[in-house]
Amino acid sequence: LIDGQSLDRVLREDPSRIVPTPTEAPVPGTLAEHGPPAGDLGMTGSGTRRAGYQRLALLLAAVAEGLEHAHSQGVIHRDIKPQNLLLGADGQLHITDFGLARLLNEPGLTVSGEMLGTPAYMSPEQISASRGKIDHRTDVYSLGVTLYELLARRRPFDGATRQQITARICTDEPRPPRRANPAVPIDLETICLRAMEKDPRRRSPGAGAMADDLRR
Repeated sequence: LIDGQSLDRVLREDPSRIVPTPTEAPVPGTLAEHGPPAGDLGMTGSGTRRAGYQRLALLLAAVAEGLEHAHSQGVIHRDIKPQNLLLGADGQLHITDFGLARLLNEPGLTVSGEMLGTPAYMSPEQISASRGKIDHRTDVYSLGVTLYELLARRRPFDGATRQQITARICTDEPRPPRRANPAVPIDLETICLRAMEKDPRRRSPGAGAMADDLRR
């Protein structure tokens, strides 16, 4: 019942609504504490572009806070991706589709060996056979991949088959977003790559900590 479009559709049809226009020149400075009001972000120029990245950071911070609330209730989403984030008429992102969500205290998957989720946004531990190791940090990883796609305008790992994608997630390091788009503030790149660490222990300790970093 949310009046809006999925983030993946926004990225396909009119990405300027959510992310600043890419530029060949890097943007100096770091993220400020507050961004502009909610709304479309079609911006040009270094000052307004930086404001656009500030706004993007706040949008993703709100998503991270929503995940932190779910995690505090013992629920892992397990399928965070642009298709499951709606950009509402209120200018905010809303988390949808908890269809793959599981409780932290569940003993395991209902179908033995079943791989659930969209491959490009799955964490390495979701792909591996170590199902018991999946916890709230898998959502942190998937949100990091979503942030990567917003910054670089491409997914970090792609392939012709599901197997190619999952193999690259487990073995390859993502190309830093600033190589694809030098305008990306280094602060956002750092937060993004930390969320995408293959070892869950090296990621942000939780979605709430990621939200704090994004707001800073």
